[in-house]
Amino acid sequence: MSVSDTVKILTDACEQIRHDLQIIIDQTEKQKLVLRHIKTFANTDACVKDFPKGLEWFNVSENLSMKKHLHGKIIILDFFTYCCINCMHILPDLEALEKEFSIKSGLVVIGVHSAKFSNERDSTKIRSAVQRYNIMHPVVNDATLSMWQDIGIICWPTMVMLGPRGQPLVIILAPAIHLLPTSTDLLRFPGKIEIYSSEMGEKLIISDTGNNRILVTDIHGNVEHVIGGYDPGYKDGNFKETKFNAPQGTCILNEMIYVADNENHAIRRIDLGKQTVTTVAGTGKQGHDYKGGKFGTHQIWALFLEDTIWWKNKLYKAGTCVAIVGNGREGNRNNSYPHAASLAQPSGLTIAQEYNIAFFADSESSSIRQVHLESGKVSTLCGADKNPQNLHDFGDIDGTHHTAKLQHPLGIAWNSVQQNIYIADTYNHKIKKVDLAGNCKTLYGAGKPSDMFSFDEPSGLAINSSGEILYVADTNNHSVKKIDLKSETISSISFVLLVQDDDDVNEEYTFDTLINANGGKLTITFEIIFEGDLKLNSEAPQKWSLSLPKDTWMAKSLSGSLTTPTSIQIPDGSECNDLRFILDIITCNINECIPKKILVVFKVQQNADGPRTVIEHKKIIIKK
Repeated sequence: MSVSDTVKILTDACEQIRHDLQIIIDQTEKQKLVLRHIKTFANTDACVKDFPKGLEWFNVSENLSMKKHLHGKIIILDFFTYCCINCMHILPDLEALEKEFSIKSGLVVIGVHSAKFSNERDSTKIRSAVQRYNIMHPVVNDATLSMWQDIGIICWPTMVMLGPRGQPLVIILAPAIHLLPTSTDLLRFPGKIEIYSSEMGEKLIISDTGNNRILVTDIHGNVEHVIGGYDPGYKDGNFKETKFNAPQGTCILNEMIYVADNENHAIRRIDLGKQTVTTVAGTGKQGHDYKGGKFGTHQIWALFLEDTIWWKNKLYKAGTCVAIVGNGREGNRNNSYPHAASLAQPSGLTIAQEYNIAFFADSESSSIRQVHLESGKVSTLCGADKNPQNLHDFGDIDGTHHTAKLQHPLGIAWNSVQQNIYIADTYNHKIKKVDLAGNCKTLYGAGKPSDMFSFDEPSGLAINSSGEILYVADTNNHSVKKIDLKSETISSISFVLLVQDDDDVNEEYTFDTLINANGGKLTITFEIIFEGDLKLNSEAPQKWSLSLPKDTWMAKSLSGSLTTPTSIQIPDGSECNDLRFILDIITCNINECIPKKILVVFKVQQNADGPRTVIEHKKIIIKK
């Protein structure tokens, strides 16, 4: 098994063990759990390759080698980039770890700088960042992302703990150092969110960026389509076989969803009717041509879906994708001529059709800017500095035009009912509002208007058709929040991945259970019994996941380990509903380990004679 394959398994195992450690109270049992985990992965033959030759190092007297300098030590590789705020947030944790466990005691922390943007690969800038943030441990500039790709890292920051032979033992996807996704979460670092109206009501489109997929759900959280998933890649096809790589912004037109497939540098089109994905622009590789044909940087591009006469009476044929705003050089320069303006990582876009204006979050200039679509004129609405070269004028100040200060905003949405713009002020962890006159005001976040309003780098926004509900992709909390703008209340949406009968299950079991028509509590546990030479792999994670039939049903957890019971609170009712479990287990015989997926359906009938409290302990017999 390769290192990257081991890391995929290890990532899930580490998330599960963190969940289990939160449940287990006894310290001895916690230690046993950790030791079993280490024993399982310490015996692997998959070991990380040595650092490639020719890399630039900082804070060392000579370039380090796994074999020469680090053999026999515990190593923590911190994959980071200096423009990532969360990468900086974990530095105090690493410093505390280094103080407790010195190099002499056997622990070495190494920062592996893995640039996200091309300008971050410059070693002089990395050296400045190392000095600015007082990083004392060794740092290597992996400019080509060779180690990132070999190990299979998927996000910034990620920490990998290696054993004495270089074998991966622990994976932590920070900021999950402090809080990994809870067991109820289906999302990982959701980047953007969109809403649209269909014949069946309003639907949400969620860029589940960390899971490399797009989810289409109803407004209650029931997942109707999963498009792509988990492993990054670049592949067209049906919803199951298609692959994305860190998808971000989306929009929908005529049941077609267009996706900015970020790390693939492509625009993908999702056909909800045919349930297929195709590429409509891009090749899967980053381009550097500022003027046409390939994706440039710091620009706004247009994909023309039909023959269009654009600015200066220029005709673009259907299917053409070109830069329409920005000269490709990073900056905050406004101009009446769109190609003379300079932008700085535009990261969110919304259109006020009644004014024919496109507003965008210009993240690196920490501003909200606008493009007048009739003329192409670019101007600043709020934030940033008057000096177009100053990209460091950020802050957290309400005000008008340049007196208002933001910090790396990524999300933006136009409220046509209220005639204002909502901003995800990402690095300030707040939601703000700006009107057409440039007056910017903080609305939610950092305990305002109550302690319930807490975000961690919100990155995407969407507003429903009535203009009363604001949806927030709360990226580092791995969740989507719903804000009622009238009552100023907030809630997290619990997403339910509906289990279908034709899913790839090995076996299916159905049970009947009865509960009172006035509602009640149902507690369920499972016991796996084998016929033959199969048995559970005691070292592998054995998990279940749950799909609730309605959003009024509440579960203590939507997933967990096989030994953990789950409780479901059932509201009043009289009909029969299906409660669906998927058991994901790893079995072994003498020769091999065999993963199995088992569908368990509880048909829950409610009537007046049913009990209020029901405990179901079900034996699942696996014959082969």
